[in-house]
Amino acid sequence: MRKHRSWLMGFGIGIILGACMLQLITFSEKQDQALSIGSGALTRAELEQAAQNQGLALLPADEKTYTQQQLEQEIAKAKADSSKGQATEDPENRSVSLYVKYNTSLEEIAWKLEALEVIKDADDFISKAYDIRKKLAIGTSTFKDQPTYKQIMDELTRIKKDE
Repeated sequence: MRKHRSWLMGFGIGIILGACMLQLITFSEKQDQALSIGSGALTRAELEQAAQNQGLALLPADEKTYTQQQLEQEIAKAKADSSKGQATEDPENRSVSLYVKYNTSLEEIAWKLEALEVIKDADDFISKAYDIRKKLAIGTSTFKDQPTYKQIMDELTRIKKDE
């Protein structure tokens, strides 16, 4: 008997767990039957009344609803789109600023300029401006209109005063 003690313990625990699971299954089936018998088919008016009693509202499935956070995101997105649309309408007066920190690489600057839509291709700018990579000046560089690569390089290497 001692030889098979752990096997018998495992077997006994398995039988007990199986019996408990069987009881849970039969209990849940009884609960499902009780819910389906009690609820029946409710009319739209009964559903609306029950929802109103609990402080809820029924909405059609095809109607789009938003949480407060989603609504704020949509508003911010719409504002950004409208301001972006205004910026593209008047490209002559467009002015973009870029702050160059200490140890900023030419590649990082090119990617930022591409994101700001000052240049069209970052890789092309990197190849043309490779010579100034060690001469970049720390500070805010401001670009007006649609500058050429030469103008951008001059602005990036210009010594900035206290800003």
